[in-house]
Amino acid sequence: MAKMSTRSSPAKNPDHNSPLKSQGLTKNPSMELCRLTDSEIGFTYPFPVLTHGFFTLTDLCYIQAMPMVWRVLYTLEHIIELEGIDIGMSEMSQLYNLVSHDSYRYLFKSKPQ
Repeated sequence: MAKMSTRSSPAKNPDHNSPLKSQGLTKNPSMELCRLTDSEIGFTYPFPVLTHGFFTLTDLCYIQAMPMVWRVLYTLEHIIELEGIDIGMSEMSQLYNLVSHDSYRYLFKSKPQ
């Protein structure tokens, strides 16, 4: 699978105020938390254990997951929470294959039973 990474700028001195820093878009950068919230499915970053484990194991970026992946993860997280059932990556791998959809986007394909 493709691993997405960030690239560092070859700036000579990264401590100097860059044009982006000097725009003052953030008032207190060290206090402003990164939030990823989807009101339709109800996920907020940091994600629950199963979802975090999925992205850690697959090395996918969040944006590479098609909506179906998010719905499955959300559903499984609710089953874990409401029913107390222990579901992990091994159970997910018995139910689904992770397949490429297009341009480094991925979705789950149900395995035949």
